[in-house]
Amino acid sequence: MRKLHYNNFNANVALNIGGTAIELDLVTLGRYLQRQRKSRGMTQGECAGAIHRSLSFYGHIERGTRKMSMETFCELVLALDLSADELLRAAIPRR
Repeated sequence: MRKLHYNNFNANVALNIGGTAIELDLVTLGRYLQRQRKSRGMTQGECAGAIHRSLSFYGHIERGTRKMSMETFCELVLALDLSADELLRAAIPRR
């Protein structure tokens, strides 16, 4: 079995909001999404279907190995009945 490497993937996304730099940790975000999905009794396949994405892509989101579009972000908020700020806060590393 081939082992996949994501050495060139940066699991962080930097945003500049109102002159303030904010770094989002995609791995932390993915873990949060996984907890929320499981707490709602949903499988990855069900969540992927709810946001109209492939199971493979959704799995990458939960592992933090792919960046998502704003459209996907909004669909996740709706599918998991979260608030957008709740989801963003989950991705900001605690200092």
